[in-house]
Amino acid sequence: MSAVVTKSALLEHFERISEAPDAVTRLRRFVLDLAVQGRLVEQDPSDEPAALLLERIAEQKCSPGAAPERLRQRTGDRAGHPLPRGWAATSLGGVTACLDFMRQPVNATERARRIAGRSEADLYPYFGATQQQGWIDGYLFDEELLLLGEDGAPFLDPLRPKAYLVAGKTWVNNHAHVFRGILVSPPFLSHCLNTADYTGRIMGATRGKLNQSKALEIPIALPPLAEQYRIEAKVDELTALCDELEVAQAKREKRRDRLVTASLHALSNGEGTSEPASSQVRLESTRFYLKHCPRLTTRPEHIQQLRQTILDLAVRGRLVQQAPDDEPAAALIARILSGPRARRAGAASESGSVEGDPSWFSIPECWDWARLEALIVFGPQNGVSPRPSTRPDAPRAVTLTATTQGYFDAAKFKYVEADFPAGSEYWLSPGDLLFQRGNTRDYVGLAAIYDGEPNQFLFPDLMIKVRVSPELDLRYFHLATIAPYARRYFSSVATGAQASMPKINHAALLALPIPVPPLAEQHRIVAKFDELMTLCDALEAGFTVMQDQGRRLLVASLFVALGHCPP
Repeated sequence: MSAVVTKSALLEHFERISEAPDAVTRLRRFVLDLAVQGRLVEQDPSDEPAALLLERIAEQKCSPGAAPERLRQRTGDRAGHPLPRGWAATSLGGVTACLDFMRQPVNATERARRIAGRSEADLYPYFGATQQQGWIDGYLFDEELLLLGEDGAPFLDPLRPKAYLVAGKTWVNNHAHVFRGILVSPPFLSHCLNTADYTGRIMGATRGKLNQSKALEIPIALPPLAEQYRIEAKVDELTALCDELEVAQAKREKRRDRLVTASLHALSNGEGTSEPASSQVRLESTRFYLKHCPRLTTRPEHIQQLRQTILDLAVRGRLVQQAPDDEPAAALIARILSGPRARRAGAASESGSVEGDPSWFSIPECWDWARLEALIVFGPQNGVSPRPSTRPDAPRAVTLTATTQGYFDAAKFKYVEADFPAGSEYWLSPGDLLFQRGNTRDYVGLAAIYDGEPNQFLFPDLMIKVRVSPELDLRYFHLATIAPYARRYFSSVATGAQASMPKINHAALLALPIPVPPLAEQHRIVAKFDELMTLCDALEAGFTVMQDQGRRLLVASLFVALGHCPP
């Protein structure tokens, strides 16, 4: 048997794996693995051997000789490794009395009736499969017991506990096996059960179930009783250390989250001036953050926050430098309104005309605000909702889920009974911009560009279609409609009788304010946005690789510490 792993060694391993997913959870499991393999405390030659303890247990169970006979057939632990000095191989049934016959189920209605009007002092814990379920007005047991889940998800996850201890007056239903330890430490047995391999013991295809006979056969590597108590104390000590590490890790992550949030907020909400020098300073701040953001983005939500911040910067004029030679946005808007394809000549925009909401923001001097109504040449038009069809040659209509990601997903459609001629406006054409007319507040108003072939898909009544003036960069216009300020706008104007499905009407859509840059800058913004999204993709991929490497390092470190070869 190799040397015992010390507290300092545990800390050393944690330093190597602290950034791995579930690091503390896996460290707790590591401690239990050490405990049940005899590597957490030293063996004491003066301890009574476990073989003699098993003989006394067998006598108390009124079956003399049964356990020792089983011992002679097994000389290793459940993984086939030699047992530590003084240990013995047995099973859960060999060291406990099963009290399942005393369990009584109580349904929710009966439990509610029995506790109605009673004070907490008159109630007792009521236990189910693997967690405390509530309280009840009676009790079945009044002693320290070991409960082992009978069914459910915990058996599918090796890191989740399957067994736990209860003490005092309790009620247990028929979803947890009940065991009374005989001359053994119940906490040590719980460690054995929470590290046991249940492969081949769980029956049932839809909901795994551990029956009583399979539970009683679970192998136990049993130390001398005195060593069980030493292991119990050591596990408590190291578990407390894990608690401290978990708190420290949570504090570190909280500080990092605050730093990320503060940095992104500062980028999006700098001084509201449009003076050239100030704009240059803010642009440099943006570049500095984006250069160093890989050090801050350590979790998936950080990358999502970064994507949203880049989008916000794009529509605020903070992503690329303004060029003095660009045609001002006011001239561009005027040309759109005077053109032959203008939707409505009366939808003129004036600089600074978008007021009354603190969500709107200052924009560069060469930009201008315009309502969506002034910038489209077709629509808004609702789609259709024909009857579903089972015919594989029937027309296809996209579903709401086709645009909930902010881009068009051609795989999200259904077949419908419809007969619209080619070229009908109910068919989608390349460049159509689709808004979700109704959905939850997280998605209502979300837009996506249709980039497929014409006459391939119908669009549903819960979507609104518009076409943007060809004088604008459609990609930039789309970015503006899905930017954080636009999401806040749509959420605030959505109404409806159903709280789960608020809707926007045509008037609300047409009134959406759009920050319009010069056309040349629109192109530059889209190019820079795509470049930065590629960076985010790389960060996300790198984060996934880092997580995978962290897991591998974690597993390898702990396997080596346990004296095994890594898998």
